[in-house]
Amino acid sequence: MIAMISSAVLLLANHIWLMTSTELTRLQHNIRTTPEEWEQSEHNKADVSEKGTQELERRHNAHRNTTENVVYFAFLTILISIISPVAIAAQVWMVGFAIGRLGYTFSYLTARDGTRGIFMSISLVSLFGLASYLMLSLFV
Repeated sequence: MIAMISSAVLLLANHIWLMTSTELTRLQHNIRTTPEEWEQSEHNKADVSEKGTQELERRHNAHRNTTENVVYFAFLTILISIISPVAIAAQVWMVGFAIGRLGYTFSYLTARDGTRGIFMSISLVSLFGLASYLMLSLFV
């Protein structure tokens, strides 16, 4: 349970970071989110710089990627908790996934592609570890 709680808190912090970064990018580049906001604003879409559009897209992509991966993580984590895994394995994979996602977010938002790949690999290895443990539990 400690590993689940720790990873949940870390993933929540990651989500808050992504949301805040997205909103700050919108403010910095005068980007609105809805047609109503654009109508009430003194700015219009045509005035948004290419850099602003790219930075907002970067944040949207990071957010989407994180959400896609967390769905599988949550599913695997729930199943793992049912079978009572070896504690150290669960701790390493659960907390490893959350740390990998935090590192991935940092790397993506700061345009560090090599580092992003390393943290993506950490997240994937953690998911593979959880899935492999579940598969092995079917036979043991």
